[in-house]
Amino acid sequence: MHNLFFYVSNIKCNLYDYIFEFAINNKLPKGIYLLNQLKTFRQVFKTGQNNHKTKFMRISRIMETYPDQKFILLGDDSQEDPNIYSAIVEHFPQNIYAVYLRHVLKPSHERVTGTMEKIKATGVHCCYFTHSAEAVIHSKQIGLIAKN
Repeated sequence: MHNLFFYVSNIKCNLYDYIFEFAINNKLPKGIYLLNQLKTFRQVFKTGQNNHKTKFMRISRIMETYPDQKFILLGDDSQEDPNIYSAIVEHFPQNIYAVYLRHVLKPSHERVTGTMEKIKATGVHCCYFTHSAEAVIHSKQIGLIAKN
């Protein structure tokens, strides 16, 4: 069986074409896109707090659908990915091989470092990186990418 890729995002589905084009232009693997639906007029004034719960639920459903599969979670520290991924590891520790978080917000560094240490304590590989070269090195070290 080949590796499946799931792109789970809080981005609205009307941006699918742009995301798909971005994936093609950057040679990202083909995958399944799980995006948010457009809001109805009545929903426009509600806060986006449920988006993070929705993302957790979408990832959880994937884990439940593929209980024998190992997953790699990739996100950034700009919103709630660190907390969502920590909760996913807590609920599905046997399914998560590694967590990669790109550091984009300076104020979040200390908080996210603590979250990553918590995840690492469960035995899940972790990489909190600024440049993609760091993630590539880490991926080689844990056997995700063949060493040259």
